[in-house]
Amino acid sequence: MITGDLALELEKDFNPPFVGYAYQSQSQKEDILQTTGLSAKNMDYVASWYFKAAQWMQGTGIKAALVSTNSITQGEQVAVIWKPLMQVYGIHINFAHRTFRWDSESNDKAQVHCVIIGFSMSRMQPKYLYSEGHRKEVASINPYLLDAPTIFISSRSKPLCDVPTMTKGNQPTDSGNFIFDNKEYTDFIQKEPLAEKYIHLFLGSREFINNIPRFCLWLVGVSPTDLKKMSLVRKRIEAVKEFRLNSS
Repeated sequence: MITGDLALELEKDFNPPFVGYAYQSQSQKEDILQTTGLSAKNMDYVASWYFKAAQWMQGTGIKAALVSTNSITQGEQVAVIWKPLMQVYGIHINFAHRTFRWDSESNDKAQVHCVIIGFSMSRMQPKYLYSEGHRKEVASINPYLLDAPTIFISSRSKPLCDVPTMTKGNQPTDSGNFIFDNKEYTDFIQKEPLAEKYIHLFLGSREFINNIPRFCLWLVGVSPTDLKKMSLVRKRIEAVKEFRLNSS
């Protein structure tokens, strides 16, 4: 067992950084493209290690196991990462530990939710799933780390049934001009009291989980008369207009 400063240096030098696709540098995106042949879009950085291991396994009996962020076994990343790993490189998942929390020994004290996945080109039996200190023998392990058939759920740009297409989710695209924290809300309605009836509670997951008040300026149905009386509101509208006009 390696401990102390050497362990920290090895962790820093050889562990894949836990970087989600939304936070990758351009250099990291280029690393992924070079290693996988695929765009970094919707792919965590750690996926490169799986592709590199799969490439080295070709025509051998090599087996590998990697500790990874659990996001590569959830949501849209599963099809993006595991479909080519299985269909192009022919790998099989032989054992896996489902999500657990891992606390880094580094100074950053990174705390991430991880999985461990063992894989090879050969289909090994028996297969084992580990979770919360328990081991279960299973017939198969799919990329969602379930004892179930491998079915890839890919993202779609069109609805399955006859409903209107969603072109945008819950995204203000306002550069923050329509959003207020608790103090900003209090200060704003003191200066612009008429705006209070047009400011609504606006909660995302972070605010809901941590009980953080947040508000948004909601101008649906605002009367032209009221709008003329609210110079600070008009100033924010102009700022949003300018931001959107300058956006791609």
